[in-house]
Amino acid sequence: MLAKVEVKDSCSAWVLIGDLQVFLRIRGNRDPVSSSRSQLCDTMRLFLSIICIFSASITAGTGLQCQDCQNYASTDCTGSLAVCSGSATSCMAAVTVITSDNLSSSSIVKSCASYPQLCGVFYSITMGPIHLASKTECCATDGCNSGTPQLPPRDLTPNGVQCPFCIAEASSCTSTGNIDCTGSETRCITYSGGIYNGTQFEQKAFKGCTTENVCNVPAPPYPATLLQQGYQLSCTPGATH
Repeated sequence: MLAKVEVKDSCSAWVLIGDLQVFLRIRGNRDPVSSSRSQLCDTMRLFLSIICIFSASITAGTGLQCQDCQNYASTDCTGSLAVCSGSATSCMAAVTVITSDNLSSSSIVKSCASYPQLCGVFYSITMGPIHLASKTECCATDGCNSGTPQLPPRDLTPNGVQCPFCIAEASSCTSTGNIDCTGSETRCITYSGGIYNGTQFEQKAFKGCTTENVCNVPAPPYPATLLQQGYQLSCTPGATH
């Protein structure tokens, strides 16, 4: 909230506080040399100064502050506090872990939560031997996103759904077989587009199993996620057996 003061004469002024415009005038003896009127004018000027200081304090104090950092090589990062825009009402921390056989790659992003639909979301995708899991947590106090979200243990119980599988560094890929889906991954996914690797976007195409929320809540593009603007994602029920 900003205050703007426009002095009309020695003892009156327009005060603009946000969208509220107020005219203040000291009424009394019109004699400009009147000591009582002079004191009142001094009081008004002091009052206006207090309004300006108070308004500046409101401006500095109302913005939520969140830890802001990224690390595309581990699940740990620490950054300075950043003031969120007026539309952000919470802070977020998102962890993503990709595993393939005995290898793994992790990343974490902490920032203001510009997309509240991602708050509290856990999802996973399986593309044959490659498994991706991600979890986002949100909170609503200054600097509250300093921790690291913990991924739940992977559920390898077959759920009876089969999906076509393929993966390629290209704009599309063709499946040569199906994989058995496990746990809560009950939908088949097809993806094409760029994925951020920490330094640049890499073109990827894949098919596999995924959790249903990936299909129901469209993910925003980078930097809110690792997905490049313009990506294509679709889901199908998959075959059951």
